[in-house]
Amino acid sequence: MFLLCGQPSITVKEVVILLSRDTSIGQNTIQRTIADYKNAKPLQSPNKKKIRLTFNEKVDDFERNAIRKKVHDFWFSRQVPTLDKILISVNSDPTLNTYKRTNLYHLLRELNFTYCKRGRKSALIERDDIVLW
Repeated sequence: MFLLCGQPSITVKEVVILLSRDTSIGQNTIQRTIADYKNAKPLQSPNKKKIRLTFNEKVDDFERNAIRKKVHDFWFSRQVPTLDKILISVNSDPTLNTYKRTNLYHLLRELNFTYCKRGRKSALIERDDIVLW
């Protein structure tokens, strides 16, 4: 870095050029920072991290209940609800969003569905107290 102690007559433009050369930061960036400092704004580093919603936050209660109803419809029609069947059923419904297989799996786990063995297939079932309700 350079020292400006012995050069009281140096201009701001020369300081910007020296800073830009020594720090490899663009002159416009340095000038903008100096202008912000002169306007008495508090200097902050830019917030480059986006705050994104998680998958669970994007799904509302209406969709959760609709997916739960899809699973129960399989049981009412005496079919074994598997993840692939539910995925096809949910994605073919135009009122619901489309889901990937893993996201639907995590959503079903959050809705307290578990897998049980039915012969050679695994089926989704809900907790007994919810089924009785």
